[in-house]
Amino acid sequence: MECVVPGCAGSGGPHPVVRVARPPVGWYDVFMGVLSTEDAIKLAVWLDSTGMITIRREKTGYYRPEVALTTTTNLNLARKLQKIAGAGRIKKRAHSRSNPKHKDQQLLMLSQEEVRELLPQMQPYLMMKATQARLLMETLEIRESLWGNGYIKDDPFVIAQRRALHYRWKRVRELNAQGRRGRDIPAEEIESSDPNPGSDEGTN
Repeated sequence: MECVVPGCAGSGGPHPVVRVARPPVGWYDVFMGVLSTEDAIKLAVWLDSTGMITIRREKTGYYRPEVALTTTTNLNLARKLQKIAGAGRIKKRAHSRSNPKHKDQQLLMLSQEEVRELLPQMQPYLMMKATQARLLMETLEIRESLWGNGYIKDDPFVIAQRRALHYRWKRVRELNAQGRRGRDIPAEEIESSDPNPGSDEGTN
């Protein structure tokens, strides 16, 4: 394993990312989707404007990245984007029935395998959700670095990686809540914005 952020080997760095080879073949079903530049731009525009990039923290402490290419109320639009992407499943999310004018949302959700292949192709064209996309991809890398040893709770490497997962989950939540728009936020700015870096500990 090669650490690309100073401090992940125990020297005190705040939020390590470790790039490692993917888990053995068969650990997940590999989705291979190659987008044309035109299609990548189209999907990036819809993801920026009507989509969703988030990380869910489950009760077990598992961090689950989620990407919806669109959260539109237009089912035909969701189907068209699904055809362009060659991926995703449409999930209906019902609105409150207290207002009859509200329509159900049609979420075009990507599996984590689809996210791994498609989101990097859209990232160069994202504007409003560029930072969330980067943090989500880093989350996937960190989770893969814990494959097979994520439950060795007293290992310094595992502890550092859990903190890194928790940190990215928190930052994505903050960015989505604040509605950051218009530019990617440098890693240095994210680090300096945390009043107590490395203090949060989560699980993989």
